[in-house]
Amino acid sequence: RADAIQIHLNCMQELIMPEGERDFRGMLERVETIVRHSPVPVIVKEVGFGMMAESAAKLKKIGVRFVDTGGAGGTNFAAIENARREAPLNWLNDWGNKTSVALLETLNCFSRGQVIASGGFRNGLDICKALALGASAVGMAGALLRVLCGQGTKALIGKIADTEEEMKMVMTALGAPTIDRLQNVPVVITGETSEWCRARGIDVRGYAQRNGHE
Repeated sequence: RADAIQIHLNCMQELIMPEGERDFRGMLERVETIVRHSPVPVIVKEVGFGMMAESAAKLKKIGVRFVDTGGAGGTNFAAIENARREAPLNWLNDWGNKTSVALLETLNCFSRGQVIASGGFRNGLDICKALALGASAVGMAGALLRVLCGQGTKALIGKIADTEEEMKMVMTALGAPTIDRLQNVPVVITGETSEWCRARGIDVRGYAQRNGHE
């Protein structure tokens, strides 16, 4: 009785993993078969290296309707697998693109309502930034698991409640009573993310020129 199926793309993790898979031939075709026959929606997720527009375009072409950006900044599976190797490939620990870049890349192919952002979210402000850029949902794992493992279930429930209150504070400060309004407030994208988008031909000027209304 699952509501959806999530497929993880973990090519780099497999390559670093001592016993990992090395042959990815036919992967796209297998995903397409799952999408075609699944009775529930299929979500395709990167696992911390950031989905790029080229991958997103291929997934959209085979019928995938929902993707999870899985940007760098959260759980680092390169580092995890390197810790298991006799001869670590530590120069791969920084492989991948951060979540803001992965989100903007993916939104070049998929529309609002189809993109989940994940990778390094730790508080309500982080979540609001992703939603304002166009994510329809946010995945948060590491920050919550650390609370659960270190302090227990009650503390985890409190952390989730606190995060919700943080989001309300940020949205109130922005005059955005709903997620729809939040996704129309002006957002100025600067720094490395802006430079990346400029090099990749992703126009982010529209974000800065929004009027804040639905």
